[in-house]
Amino acid sequence: MSHLKLSKPVTLNNDNLLLGSRQEKENSESQIIQSLAAAVYTCDENGYIKLYNKAAATLWGREPEIGKDLWCGSWKIYEPDGVTRVSLDACPMAVALKEGRSIRGVEIIVERPDGERRNIMPHPDPIFNSSGKVVEAVNMLVDITDLKQKENELRNSEEKYRTLAEELQLALKTEEEFISIASHELKTPVTSISVFLEVLLEMHPELKDKHTNYMLTRSKAQVERLIGLIRDLLDVTKIKAGKLDLNFEEVDFNNMVDGVVHDHSSTISSHRIIKTGESNSKIRCDKNRIEQVLSNLLTNAVKYSGKANEIHFHISENKKNVQVDIQDFGIGIKDENKTKVFDRFFRANGKDAGMLSSLGLGLYISADIIKRHKGKIWVDSKMGNGSIFHFSLPKK
Repeated sequence: MSHLKLSKPVTLNNDNLLLGSRQEKENSESQIIQSLAAAVYTCDENGYIKLYNKAAATLWGREPEIGKDLWCGSWKIYEPDGVTRVSLDACPMAVALKEGRSIRGVEIIVERPDGERRNIMPHPDPIFNSSGKVVEAVNMLVDITDLKQKENELRNSEEKYRTLAEELQLALKTEEEFISIASHELKTPVTSISVFLEVLLEMHPELKDKHTNYMLTRSKAQVERLIGLIRDLLDVTKIKAGKLDLNFEEVDFNNMVDGVVHDHSSTISSHRIIKTGESNSKIRCDKNRIEQVLSNLLTNAVKYSGKANEIHFHISENKKNVQVDIQDFGIGIKDENKTKVFDRFFRANGKDAGMLSSLGLGLYISADIIKRHKGKIWVDSKMGNGSIFHFSLPKK
């Protein structure tokens, strides 16, 4: 008969139970930390590294020695300026352990053994025992290098565009100053030439032969055109400087329009202006400036009518506004240019438009005048079918 041999009983005390529990806890913590994609490591109460994961080793560019390396796995730490060194015992992990507080919002630069630097945001947190004593700390390192590079690129781009904007503003200011000075300097001599030509035609009958009269008349017409361009340039500089003054008065709208239409009809032989509609209202406006708008729109209508020989001019009104519609039957405006025609110096491109000389200021000035009268100006057009320019003004 065999006998069972009993082994010596094992005595379990509290120390054995605590040791087993501590080891299980550390194993569990290790598994959790190793599974994290973020760089994480822990230090004991004295600052020696206890545990780190693969992401942390990759960030440091080395594998620190457990129980020997202090505070951080990187040997070289810098302030954000990249110049000022931070001692290991003053790094964020050391501060968190020594002072027993979490560290947030601090940026550092760590240098790997191969010389590569990374911008880091550390997040160290102290861990306390039941007595409130710091027993270890855990630190998560967030690599913000790529973010800092994008930030620097954005900052450089902003600086570049700021410099370009300043250069553009200076160029525009220089351009406007030149236009203003040149316009003022040209105005007096050109006006004098116009007067001399007119006096020459009136005082010397011997110049009335057909050819000479034609040449003098054409010369005067070209001078008048040049005077108009100079006036437009002066108006543009006033608009840009906010000095285009308006003198408001009560005006019979219908009489004012009839006067402009009559003046143009008497000087234009190539086109017939057909006026329809009327207004019985009086409005408050700058009479000279609204006449300037009407003249600009009529001149454009004739200029861009091509082979057509009629301009339709219509007046209408409602309770709040009076409206003018000027229609030509010419080349029309491309859809993408309808909002650009009121821009300063805009000139339409194209075979037909290229035949016409203009600085592209008339519509820009007209739009500003209408805007200052709290009115509206717009255009309807289709290529090949002509354009209709509209503007409306409030009655009060």
